[in-house]
Amino acid sequence: MKRDMNLIRLLLQALEDRENTTLGLKCPDNCPREKFEYHLDLLWEAGFITGEHQPTAHLGYDCLVLTWNGHDFLDAIRSDQVWTQVMKKITELGGKASLEVMKELAISECKTLLGL
Repeated sequence: MKRDMNLIRLLLQALEDRENTTLGLKCPDNCPREKFEYHLDLLWEAGFITGEHQPTAHLGYDCLVLTWNGHDFLDAIRSDQVWTQVMKKITELGGKASLEVMKELAISECKTLLGL
């Protein structure tokens, strides 16, 4: 299964927007459940989310929250304008980039917008 960075961004935003960490995270519309769960696993492995990993829990996780790195990555890609520019640059380079490269591109775009 291919990594979908738009879904990654959507999941990070959804996790941050929740007021109660024990509330379940819903699978986005038109997203197959396997893809949703796979991307949660990717976020876990990247160290962007944490919680209690329990095979019997809903989605295999309980009390999911963003980590410091998860918040930092989301802050870097939060702006729609920044996200559009990052995705445009990645598309020009063949469509794939690591999370670290994406974060650095987003930070660079933010600095440009701020005139730094």
